[in-house]
Amino acid sequence: MEDRKMTIEDFLALPEHDLIAFWICDQVKEFYLDNVAAALTSYEAYGRTGVAEILAGAEYTTREQSVTMISLAKAKELLTKMKNNNDFTIISVDFIKRTTGELRRMVCRFGVKTGLAGGVKSRDDAEHELKTVWDMQKNAYRSISLESVIRMKIHGKKYLIEENKALADKFQD
Repeated sequence: MEDRKMTIEDFLALPEHDLIAFWICDQVKEFYLDNVAAALTSYEAYGRTGVAEILAGAEYTTREQSVTMISLAKAKELLTKMKNNNDFTIISVDFIKRTTGELRRMVCRFGVKTGLAGGVKSRDDAEHELKTVWDMQKNAYRSISLESVIRMKIHGKKYLIEENKALADKFQD
């Protein structure tokens, strides 16, 4: 694929969670929850088309949209490494919810300390193949089922999980 400047149409073709992640990364220079909240508010104010127009002027290229196929083990390793290294980068993850079997698309990050009650979790994440993250859109803690991760975007790189490719085909963007 030839590397070219992304157009408004390229941005409008993105799934909503990817466009929001692009917008937050573009707007937030220092990561504080207030800055993220302001970015989300401005996203709502500009609307999808307005944000796409602004991002199209920001010189992003199609290189940011290439997809790398990785194993589920590598995906787990990447997420675990982010959590253990206190990497607070905003990521997007597509996975299948264990409770309903529905596709869940989440823009999230590790390391948020807001709202911690100081108690003990009712389940062990490692034992249940889960990662707890802060959902940027719901402003709440959520768990990602690692076994059912389909796609993710980390540090601007898109990944497709080999073992769950059939699910990715079923749940097309």
